[in-house]
Amino acid sequence: MAALIAGCGVILFVAVKSVSGCSSIPKRWREAHKAGLIAFLYLEMLDLSFSLDGVIGAFAITRDVVLILLG
Repeated sequence: MAALIAGCGVILFVAVKSVSGCSSIPKRWREAHKAGLIAFLYLEMLDLSFSLDGVIGAFAITRDVVLILLG
């Protein structure tokens, strides 16, 4: 499982690096855009981890899927 998570991190790193290298905008703007994109990706990964944690916690309380979806 840890190898799978690390692999996803490597894929994200390569994707962000390749997208930032292909841009034709000035270097100052490219750095700002790269920082914004990295912050956005970090926020999305953080949101995903909290969402997954919440679903696992909900199944610990009840196994009724409809009740979990309503929450």
